Amino acid sequence: MRRFVVVAAALVVFGCGGVDSAEDDASDEDLISSPGAAGIKPGTIEETSVLNLVNDRSLDASGYRSRVLLSSAVANGIVRFRDGALPSPDDDRVFTRIAEVDAVPSTGKAAFAALLKYAKSGGYDFAPPNLAILSVPDNLGRPPTTDDVTVVRGFDGRSPADAEMVVRKNLGNTIHPQNERFVSDTLQRAHKAFTIGVGNFFAAGSPPQRFLQAQTAGATFTLLGTASAIHTTVLRVQDPYVGALYFKRTASGYESIDASYLAADGTLRYPVIMSCAIRLNPQGVRIEYPKWSAKLLEQQTTVVVEGGG
Repeated sequence: MRRFVVVAAALVVFGCGGVDSAEDDASDEDLISSPGAAGIKPGTIEETSVLNLVNDRSLDASGYRSRVLLSSAVANGIVRFRDGALPSPDDDRVFTRIAEVDAVPSTGKAAFAALLKYAKSGGYDFAPPNLAILSVPDNLGRPPTTDDVTVVRGFDGRSPADAEMVVRKNLGNTIHPQNERFVSDTLQRAHKAFTIGVGNFFAAGSPPQRFLQAQTAGATFTLLGTASAIHTTVLRVQDPYVGALYFKRTASGYESIDASYLAADGTLRYPVIMSCAIRLNPQGVRIEYPKWSAKLLEQQTTVVVEGGG
C-alpha cells in the first residue's frame, strides 16, 4: 500500500480579503470579454500570476468566492477543471495557459479583472508550493529515503512524464536513437531529485531551509536541475554584494561547489534543464525550463560528460 504525501506550505496572502462574493449573474457583455480585455496576455507576468492563483490548491470554490470575489459558476468551474472526476490525484490537472482559464464557463472581463487584482496583491508572481505530490510506501519500519519516493507531480503540477516532454522540447540538438533510454532515465532522475530538493527548502527547520535563512539579506535563491550525474541539483545564491555563488547538497545542508565545475565566466558548466526560484517569505516557487544543449547526445553514449554542451 502506498500513501500520497502532498508537499504543501503556507502562503501568506496580502490584501483582497473579504467575505462578500461576486454577483453570480454576469452581463452578456462580460461573458464575451477575453482575458486580454483585463490586460492578461500570454507569456506575461500577468498570465503567470493568474495561472498561479487558479492553480493554488489551498483555495477551494468557497475561497475563490469570498476572497477573490468570483461568481459561483467561475469558482466551481476552476475547481472542477483542477480536480478531475476521480477522488485520487490521478486525473488532476493544472492550468498552463490563460486560454484554458478563458474556457471555464462564465469567465469574462469581470472575472479576469478580479483574478488579476488578487494575484497582483497576493504575491502570485510566485506559485504557492502546494502542487507537488509524492508517493511513499507504508510500513517501511524506517524513515523513507529518496529511493522510496515516487514523484506523482512536481511543484508546477506537471507529472514527471510531462516535465520530461518539456525538457526534451527545449533541447537544441538531436538525440542518437540508442541514447533515448539513457536520456529518459537521466531526465526522470533529475526531475525526482529536483522536486525533492525544492520541497526540502520548505520543510520547517530543515538544513536546506536554515542555509537559506543564513544568507545575506536581499539574496535570492534558485535551485538548478541539471543533466549531470555528479551534481543533479545545484543551488545558486545571488548575493547582492558578491554576485552568483553555487552550492552542492550535502548531508548537513549545502557547501560551495568546486571551482572546476564552473566556466571561466563563473557560471555553471552543466546543462541546466530546469530551475526553481525559491521565496521563503511569503513562500513561493517559480519553475522554468530553459533552452539547453548537449551535443554529445547526438552520438551513442552512456555518460553525460560534465560541462558538455
